[in-house]
Amino acid sequence: MAGLQLSGLASGFDWKSFTDSVMEMERAPARRYQAEQVKNNNKKTQLSTLGTKLSSLQSAINSLASASVSAQRKVVNESSSAVVKSTVSSTTPMGTYEVQVTSLATASRLTGGVAAPPGVAGTLNIRGTAGGTATPITITATMDVAAIVAAINSSDARVTAIANKTGTQIVLTNQVTGAGNDIVVTDASGGALRNVLGLNATPTAATDNVFRINGLNFSSADNTLNSDDHGIAGLTITADVVMASAGTLKVSADASSMRSKIDAFVSSYNSVADFIESSTAYTTTAGKTTAGPLADEREVDALLKQLRSTALGSPASGTITNLGALGLEFSSSNQRITVTNSTKLDAALTDYASDVAVFFNNTAAGSNGLATAFATKLDAYIGVDGTQGALNTKVENYTKANTSLDKQIASLERYLVQRRSQLEAGFMAMESAQSKMSQMQSQLTNSFGQKK
Repeated sequence: MAGLQLSGLASGFDWKSFTDSVMEMERAPARRYQAEQVKNNNKKTQLSTLGTKLSSLQSAINSLASASVSAQRKVVNESSSAVVKSTVSSTTPMGTYEVQVTSLATASRLTGGVAAPPGVAGTLNIRGTAGGTATPITITATMDVAAIVAAINSSDARVTAIANKTGTQIVLTNQVTGAGNDIVVTDASGGALRNVLGLNATPTAATDNVFRINGLNFSSADNTLNSDDHGIAGLTITADVVMASAGTLKVSADASSMRSKIDAFVSSYNSVADFIESSTAYTTTAGKTTAGPLADEREVDALLKQLRSTALGSPASGTITNLGALGLEFSSSNQRITVTNSTKLDAALTDYASDVAVFFNNTAAGSNGLATAFATKLDAYIGVDGTQGALNTKVENYTKANTSLDKQIASLERYLVQRRSQLEAGFMAMESAQSKMSQMQSQLTNSFGQKK
């Protein structure tokens, strides 16, 4: 019977090729399922790309929606005085500050007389701050001046000691400045040790930094003048030298920081707009119309329209009535936002920073700012972390659809295996019957032929 498995050996009919053709026709649903899977996978890829772009837009929007969007400050020295070095924070009031340093904070210094190795043991007590306690310095009989200087510097006395090369003079300089922080040196022997070391001189008095801001007098124990000294939040001035005249500092909104946030928003929005337009478009070439991979995703196209409508409908804030007041316009040929007047934008950020902030970040009931409204829509579409929302549901639905198609394809393939087996068995039975009939015909022919 093995020979009968050769297609058409007895019947002359190529039933194996016929069976292959039948299987190919009956496999047509599987090919449709596979084509649908390819289409679904393409949509998943497109939607994932859209999700990435929307996440970037979401980040840019969240940055604009920050309450501190207009809080950044910058300070400019508008005078020729290079000694006024300053920094500001987001809490520094904007305005002009005329600053003049009339005297610098100094440290107390004790310039010793003739010093010699003591030759006896004792304890020096050194105090460098007005309210501090004296630090004991243990002196042994074998210590020379260099060793005594090293002992002072390694202690907690907060003074710096140096000596000349010959070890015949010691100078102590306080490490803190400010009036009242004068060096005081005593010793347990009643002064004998101090006298031998030449430290019985009178130290110079420490002084405060004295300065003016906008005509008001202030003082500081050191030369870094901060809000603890003058009460102006976030303003820190570093004094280098005494100033013959006042230097002018201007604190204003940091337009560059706000501008970068707005530029990031425009760029991210346009990236989303370009992608949605291209992926949902119908194009015609040589009379043939081709649909974009997301052309039938109405929610995707609707999202872009909603975002545009949200931007156009954002409520006014003071001088900022709409995007046009910031020099921003929607293109007439596509869905992009363009900066049509950069000078106008920079001027608004510099002169009306608070209005710009409210325009983007208004959280009043029923009056959401542009960024706040955008954030609400994006959170619903991609979730607050960019991985949830309606877009994620779409991707999951296509994944489930492909899983279902996998099962249908597998079921169809099992049927086709069984179907092929049935057809082959039938054709083989036909071949066997055909072979037997041929044998019988041959026998009959032979038999009748012999009788003649």
